[in-house]
Amino acid sequence: MGCWGMGLYCNDIAEDVLDMCREIFPFLTVEEGIKMVIEEYKEILDDPEDEEYANFWYVFSDYLWKHGVLTDEIKNHTLKLLEQKAGMEIWYEEACKSDIKKRLAVLEKLENQLKSQMPQCKIPKGRLSKPKFKAGDIIVFKAGHQEDEEYNPWSIEYRDATFMYSDPRIIRCRGDFNKPLIANGKYMAILCTGSTKEQHTQYLPDLYDEKSEYAFYDYMSEKKPTFEDLRSCGFLPCISSVSEGGSQPSEQKLVCYEWKYKFIFYTENFLSDAKKETTDLFVIKGTNEAERFHRVFDKKDYSQENTLKTWFTEAFNSMWEEKVLFLNAGVEFDNLTEENGKNPETLKDKELRLALKREVEEDERL
Repeated sequence: MGCWGMGLYCNDIAEDVLDMCREIFPFLTVEEGIKMVIEEYKEILDDPEDEEYANFWYVFSDYLWKHGVLTDEIKNHTLKLLEQKAGMEIWYEEACKSDIKKRLAVLEKLENQLKSQMPQCKIPKGRLSKPKFKAGDIIVFKAGHQEDEEYNPWSIEYRDATFMYSDPRIIRCRGDFNKPLIANGKYMAILCTGSTKEQHTQYLPDLYDEKSEYAFYDYMSEKKPTFEDLRSCGFLPCISSVSEGGSQPSEQKLVCYEWKYKFIFYTENFLSDAKKETTDLFVIKGTNEAERFHRVFDKKDYSQENTLKTWFTEAFNSMWEEKVLFLNAGVEFDNLTEENGKNPETLKDKELRLALKREVEEDERL
């Protein structure tokens, strides 16, 4: 059990149970939610000697009580565990006296809470994400001015890694760029290309969020763009690694890199963040630009998966970095304005992993 403090939620199972409760209870009845959580942790709950057994009941009871839905059966079982000081065995073996005292105080507080009057039922109503924009909508914005001397979200001045490319001109551009990009005070635009669905939670497979997906125009200028300006522009790609193997980073093997032109934001309310970083933002609605994008993109052998999730200013860095790299290297890339356009070649499999190894060894020598 991972543990980093004496608090009720300072261990792995506590965080996991809390996350699950927050994800499922807003969409289920109390009875359904309780049953699903107990079934999810059946292996632990079938073994009272498991060191996580008591922690499960402590956290689950706390959540249910605070939301006014704790059943008498669960409350009485948890109170019995609290009276027995269940789960303290490992603390007595490994913790110092002061930590043991603090943990006992936490359990005593929970016990007094469960014996007190439970608040009224207040489980929040579940909400699923809906698309903020429609296919063809264009969000135009002007990058804000640099306010922090040490950090500028609207600049791309260096490149950490270039080992994935086969072109030596690109490889040599690793490090500080001779021609950096400073976008402060310049206009850019993103296009809503459509929407995509993703599972809201792993526990409810039939529940989906629907989010708008976007592409970054290959446009940057001090001039505010008109629709006519944008309809003649291409779109920017970013590069993303593909690995296979286990769930842990140490178990994964780098296989290749793939090109992505579409991205989604972590939240459909991204405009609230965008307005903090921009000085001028407006939307051009109801265009046929999404059709133009898909006419070319859908014919290409590029990733159709919308796995690039990002925040507003991070989208700028992700989608503009490769163009800045290619401009510094003097190589062309595919901005989807031509059906025969191609991006620079990248390495794959063993050749790619050897290139990564060489770059890591070079870093260690420096």
